[in-house]
Amino acid sequence: MSKMGSYFVSSLLNEYQLAKGSVRLTAGSSAVYVDTTSASVSVVLAKCSECRDSYVFVYQESGANTCTISPASGDTVLDGSYSSYQPLTAVGDYVLLYCDGVVWYAVKVDITA
Repeated sequence: MSKMGSYFVSSLLNEYQLAKGSVRLTAGSSAVYVDTTSASVSVVLAKCSECRDSYVFVYQESGANTCTISPASGDTVLDGSYSSYQPLTAVGDYVLLYCDGVVWYAVKVDITA
């Protein structure tokens, strides 16, 4: 996905933030742009029970380190092609997640192998 395309996706969502280091998302967070220039980044999703019918877009905008995305304690991410332990490793990698209030689903995943 191009950088312009990623900004288009985030404009469809409510808000976005730039993440450096570790970030714990709260209900209402929509998009996270990750900068791994200085160090790896850890993104923890908000609790499913607080995010019914929510989307979260995580995009590695810059840097050569990795970004790991994990569910809140007790929650799950479901998708045959994506594991919450599979990190974003390159600029342009992204994951679009949807929460139905019970579990997070990986809707679209583009991760450099």
